[in-house]
Amino acid sequence: MSRIYARKSGKIGWIYVYHNKLPNPVSIKTLESLTYAFEKLSEVDAIILTGVGKSFLSGANIADMLNFNYSEAWRFSACNERLSDTIKQCRALTIAAVNGYCFGGANDIALACDLRVAKADAVFGHTGAKIGILTGWGGTYLLGKSIGTKKAYELFFSAKPINAQKALELGLVNKVFDSEHFYGELKQFVQRCLSRVKEGRGILNKIRLIS
Repeated sequence: MSRIYARKSGKIGWIYVYHNKLPNPVSIKTLESLTYAFEKLSEVDAIILTGVGKSFLSGANIADMLNFNYSEAWRFSACNERLSDTIKQCRALTIAAVNGYCFGGANDIALACDLRVAKADAVFGHTGAKIGILTGWGGTYLLGKSIGTKKAYELFFSAKPINAQKALELGLVNKVFDSEHFYGELKQFVQRCLSRVKEGRGILNKIRLIS
């Protein structure tokens, strides 16, 4: 099971996802813990979600999903919907800091954030087509909205992973930072964003309405 760590550093909240075996899989418990972490940090000006190790998040654990009964499948879906809504409705600026692999449902969670930045060696992909499934967490809508329908179709149907530079070219991420100085450059980027929000956090909701 992935473990979630949340902390505040001044006006910025950090949420870390860590797993000591698999690359940060998303389980029901993970979704509930992430939702709680975003709610807990709701009073900061910005919340950064990132992974620990080689993966940001790896999406759902398919092996677990195959054993779901009806109740567990419904709860899993409902938990992700609640997390996505919590992120979208958060008054703080939300940033997905993609530090490594970001596949499947992990992309959907990142797309729910206001901004996405990536390490130079990060890898993105919607590979569900390889096993006959589609993302069930709003990715078909969110990806098309982010990079356009045609490019979204290409990523879904080809199931081909892309690197951080390609993600930047497509508009999937806003910035790509050097791997060695990733978190330092990320902090500077967030501080620049916050310094320009003159009317405070409340203006974010107005911007979201027109995006």
